[in-house]
Amino acid sequence: MRFFALAGAGVLSVALAGILFAACATVAAGTGKTIPLLQSEQTELLEEKETAITIRASRKNCAVFLNGEYQGNTPLRINALAPGLYHLHVEKGESSQGDAMISVDEGRHELYYVELSDEEAGDI
Repeated sequence: MRFFALAGAGVLSVALAGILFAACATVAAGTGKTIPLLQSEQTELLEEKETAITIRASRKNCAVFLNGEYQGNTPLRINALAPGLYHLHVEKGESSQGDAMISVDEGRHELYYVELSDEEAGDI
């Protein structure tokens, strides 16, 4: 099976033998770079229409960006986001940063943990 994507975000879900497999990628225009989907570490149920995410990182006081907009520093809880996919970028200086796609779902508080190190930069 082969799939092609234009620049932008997309989610591919395939069910085989009753098991659902999902993959997510953002393709940056002209780069061919894909950004993986980050699975949440923990989910807490909220009221039906509420949303929340918490971003933690292996390093203290990392800058957090959602879809290119600065949100604050880790550890960070963000409430009342519209449900959907978001591009998460976490950085601590130029040498320690990472990118991933995260999902915000209605009625859920998702906890995401980002592992960063001084030696590596790139996808989470």
